[in-house]
Amino acid sequence: MRRNGKYTSIAIALLLAAALAAGGCGEQPSLAYDSSGGNVVVQVESGGGLAPFYLDTVPSFRAFGDGRVVKAADDTRNNSLLLEGTLGDGGVEGLLESIEKAGFFDLKDSYRDDRVMDGVTVSVTVSLKDGRKKVDVYMTEVPEFAATLKAVNGFPVTGEHPYVPEEGYLYVTRQNEPPKDPRVPPDDIAALIPGVQILEPADSANEPVVVPGGEFVKIKEWEVTQKYSGLDVLSGGTWFKVYPVYEKREY
Repeated sequence: MRRNGKYTSIAIALLLAAALAAGGCGEQPSLAYDSSGGNVVVQVESGGGLAPFYLDTVPSFRAFGDGRVVKAADDTRNNSLLLEGTLGDGGVEGLLESIEKAGFFDLKDSYRDDRVMDGVTVSVTVSLKDGRKKVDVYMTEVPEFAATLKAVNGFPVTGEHPYVPEEGYLYVTRQNEPPKDPRVPPDDIAALIPGVQILEPADSANEPVVVPGGEFVKIKEWEVTQKYSGLDVLSGGTWFKVYPVYEKREY
């Protein structure tokens, strides 16, 4: 009986050790995903804070099920040009494996430093067949989250070229005085921007002017060559500041 009790104790100890080991590792999800071209598998976005109305809220990275990518040309600045390309190094599967290795699926849903006011929240969302996981980080350091962002932003993308949406948006503000250092676009770009008869009502209504995607990208490409956001446009004797953004802002 004493020997049987000894073996039983050993067996229980081994089972407890195995259970603890399994709990520490965490159950990893299947990386199966919807491969359709309209399905966003991985998305990175940021928002919040005292953002001006003209700040573009478009996600800085989106990877679709067919391997297509739309990403910011420069994720360190606001209102960056968006580029379109195709995932390299194993495509979507390779990207998901990199995200898994970074520890993303072991993270909690939210991390916050509530001592900081009017800060920015950075979010990563991964949508798989088994479910969707979104992690929000507000003004704090989370090593696994930082590793996830590094894996996503550093993942190879081939064939990059400017992304052309179906349409873009121009937010407009009327300037009461001529700008001291106007950033006036060249004639070929200025010709793509509507005149005072459209800009003035848009400013009054606080609604953006909708322009075709191809024209929008040309305006955006010129804007990102400037140090600051926005273009200065003189129309009908009135100066306007025009801000091109990819997505209409919801108030």
